Amino acid sequence: LGHDDDTTRVVGGADAKPGAWPWIVSLKHPAIPGTRHLCGGSLITAKWVLTAAHCFDRIRKIGVVYLVIGATQLTKPGPGAQLRRIKKLVRHEHYNKNDKSNDIALLEL
Repeated sequence: LGHDDDTTRVVGGADAKPGAWPWIVSLKHPAIPGTRHLCGGSLITAKWVLTAAHCFDRIRKIGVVYLVIGATQLTKPGPGAQLRRIKKLVRHEHYNKNDKSNDIALLEL
């Protein structure tokens, strides 16, 4: 699940300017080595993040997962990034773990 610095780079890409993507979210779990990155998400309002429901299939306590909002690098969040906790997880009511149908969830901050 974790990534080292070599696998988190885009070949031929350009560095994003700090604050260029304020809606991008990295869901992080302390048990994941390296960057701790679990899944990605998008900030859709000041209080809600859109992500995939499967990200929480193996998570027993959502309280250990934290969010880094607005970071342009997984290894160095930067000065504009915010760390937040999840208040509530809302999975699609018809999400199916087996075939991953309706694989969508909302996170309340």
